[in-house]
Amino acid sequence: MEMYVADVEVLLKNFKPYQESLLNIKGEKQKFSDRINEIQKEMSSIIQSSQSLILGGKTQEENKSRFDALQQEGIRLESDFRDNITEMQSSELEKNLELIKDIISDFAKSENISSILNKSAMLYVSDKYDATPRIVIILKSKGLFNEFKKEEYMMA
Repeated sequence: MEMYVADVEVLLKNFKPYQESLLNIKGEKQKFSDRINEIQKEMSSIIQSSQSLILGGKTQEENKSRFDALQQEGIRLESDFRDNITEMQSSELEKNLELIKDIISDFAKSENISSILNKSAMLYVSDKYDATPRIVIILKSKGLFNEFKKEEYMMA
């Protein structure tokens, strides 16, 4: 029995649906970053205005109250963001791995291959038994392949 391997990482990162997932995650990160920046700017503005000696006691209390509210919102946003982004990343990865596994399974059946292992779990395998290039051809033929460019999916 011959065993083949596939580099699931290579297949996944060049898989269009996975790249769309990465862009969605990047968008969520950007929304979080934008809101945190807004909070920081407002907090800085409060600090600067509070340094003025002509502010009345009521204004200073309002500024302190608003500053505290912004600080609490920032803490809550960060906590919610961490929970949500972790769940989103896990869910998207799982969904896309299932899609890749289905494509690999269909390929294996069509080629009468009994086993395909993940190449990253292997210490050595001859290129002869690497099914990755053949599966890439299938992805391309289905319009599901897009060359991965890290800078497109990561925040600056």
